[in-house]
Amino acid sequence: QRMLFMMEAMDTKNEIVLITGATGLVGAALLRHLEGCSVRMLTTNKQAATAGNYYYWDPGSGQVDTEAFRDVSVIIHLAGAGIADKRWTPRRKELILQSRVESLRLIGDILKQGDHRVRQLICAGAIGWYGDDPSGTLLFGEEAPPDEHSFLGRVCREWEAAAFALEELGIAVAVLRTGMVLARQGGALPPIVRSMLTPLVPVLGSGRQLVSLIHLDDLAAMYIYIMEQRLSGVYNAVAGQVLSHKEMVKRIARFRKGRAYLCMPVPALVLKIVLGQMAGELLLSGAAVDNGKIRAAGFVFRYPDLDDRTLKTLL
Repeated sequence: QRMLFMMEAMDTKNEIVLITGATGLVGAALLRHLEGCSVRMLTTNKQAATAGNYYYWDPGSGQVDTEAFRDVSVIIHLAGAGIADKRWTPRRKELILQSRVESLRLIGDILKQGDHRVRQLICAGAIGWYGDDPSGTLLFGEEAPPDEHSFLGRVCREWEAAAFALEELGIAVAVLRTGMVLARQGGALPPIVRSMLTPLVPVLGSGRQLVSLIHLDDLAAMYIYIMEQRLSGVYNAVAGQVLSHKEMVKRIARFRKGRAYLCMPVPALVLKIVLGQMAGELLLSGAAVDNGKIRAAGFVFRYPDLDDRTLKTLL
């Protein structure tokens, strides 16, 4: 797998790639696989910006080291406050939204100031665009309209609008609507694994909510593939298999414990009392999301299913 990424990365070695949010889970994976390419990183950490190819920016105040953009061909935009990091207070919700929208506007403002060489922006997105399907009967493709009722639906609408606004600068824009990212290094999987330290395995709510997943390695490969193929538009970044939350938890438990576990429902009311709106939109809702468009573009998933082969790489 490492050799595959390196071979893919060699095709872009003559281009300069600028990554925002490079210290996050997905950004760190991309950096590992883009070794040998000319990569620059924008960071909000002033101390980190003093070394290597890191450059300082603060989208909230409009500060940015414009030298980071010199001769850049591709921008991979991953920056944004963590959606699941803290309870959704009104202040936190505003930060989640504005950290995504303001950062894209700042990028646009910088590129408008001079003759840029950016040919492509690849921006993170989220399957929160589709909202919840409590019936579990729908399969959402990229053409589906955004959810008009949820906070995540609003975030996704404004996030993508800010990204596609850069098309006015002659830049091809691609957005990856990403599902639950599975990685041993972080994200949703480690808390699930930690909850299995006893024979009682928590199942959130009814457990029937659908989960659209993607392995971190496949997500990193998709960013690289879209860059190399110069694709534009919206793509669902999810594996082919959609599981209920309960089935996902059971597969992980069986891999770790064999049959020595017992599922324990955690009432939805308890989760909503503890976590508020975030519980309803992140933990207790779900939808089946289709990945046919990116597969039709030629991308091949290495980990299409949450089977033992995939779990062996994660646990």
